[in-house]
Amino acid sequence: MSNRDSTQTVEAQATSKEKDSEVITIDETVKTASIASTTTTTTQQHQQKPEQPSDHGRMELIRRKLAHLMIYVVSIAQFIASVMNGSAMTVALVDISKSLGFDNYSAQWIMSSYIVTFGGFLLLAGRVGDMYGHRNVFLIGQIWFGLWTMFCVTRALQGIGASMSVPTALGLITTTLPAGPKRTRALSIFGGFGAAGAVNVMGYTSMQTSLEFLAHSIATIVAFTILGKILPKYRSKPFVLAGFAFRCVAAIMFSFVTDKTSYWTLPFLGLLVHVAGLGASVLPAQITALKDAQNEDQGVVGAMYSTGMQLGAPLGLAIVTVISENSVNLRQDGANEQNVSMDLLIQSYRNGLFGVAGLGVLGIIVCAFMMPNNPPTPAPAAPVTALDDLEPIRVDTHNQK
Repeated sequence: MSNRDSTQTVEAQATSKEKDSEVITIDETVKTASIASTTTTTTQQHQQKPEQPSDHGRMELIRRKLAHLMIYVVSIAQFIASVMNGSAMTVALVDISKSLGFDNYSAQWIMSSYIVTFGGFLLLAGRVGDMYGHRNVFLIGQIWFGLWTMFCVTRALQGIGASMSVPTALGLITTTLPAGPKRTRALSIFGGFGAAGAVNVMGYTSMQTSLEFLAHSIATIVAFTILGKILPKYRSKPFVLAGFAFRCVAAIMFSFVTDKTSYWTLPFLGLLVHVAGLGASVLPAQITALKDAQNEDQGVVGAMYSTGMQLGAPLGLAIVTVISENSVNLRQDGANEQNVSMDLLIQSYRNGLFGVAGLGVLGIIVCAFMMPNNPPTPAPAAPVTALDDLEPIRVDTHNQK
């Protein structure tokens, strides 16, 4: 073979190799572009077509959207069943007794029968709510309560309905909203409605008593609403200590009220101070009691808290009554309720209110040494979905040459 033919053969082979290299390069470019196109399409599909929630997810979404409505429903039920009803009976008890011809002993049982069954069935109702659903037990309690509201002499049965409603209402709130600012605000609404119905009798007619305590009820709702926004940001213990101090001051202010004192001076101002103390002490205590309970125990924990409140009130009242009656001789010379002098009664009430202030000081001491000073519970982190974990894929769409 001549040199010329050899040279042509080498050139032909080199040209063939160049063509093969170009083909391979084109194939690789096509494959890269195809992969990039597929990846881009997949990413766009992920972005344009989010995961469809399951039936359980849809129900959970609806339940959370209706959470605010649920809070007000159970709060109104608390206002009617556990507090307003008892307070309304206290105000109207004198008129009811006169109309039905009841003596003092029988009239007292109208009040006491409700309190006994209400406090006695709280723990049982709370555990039943944990086992069979808070909503179911709450609804049964409301129906039962409404059924026996028509009869004054069936208040013991009425109290059973209230005992079913209160702990399960707390359970509904705490299982719907996790510990944090949202639960605190919800409990402030719930507690505000409950405390708004707490009224007392001051020797006025039923209508006068109701109207003059209207400011107390409105102030309670406002105070609890403000506290619901403040408490999530700070520790609870200082609020409880301040609350007991305010209640001591309110009791001392009431102790200087006489039969000549205008309602708009010491009584009105004392009620406002008492409202501030009530909210600052009761609401943080409720939040602390329910904070660490598991969802399956929220009903019974709420029942234990409510039972403590129900037992504490009559125990404190009994102590104050003993102080009030034994500090002044109200039965001297065969005196009875009708002819005891007003000065002796006022002195007796004053001593009892000093006893209330003393119990407030005891509360400050117990709280200072026994209540933990935990930081506020932060808001729970938002749930992470599969799409949140998906990192976007960046593809260079320019062909490399």
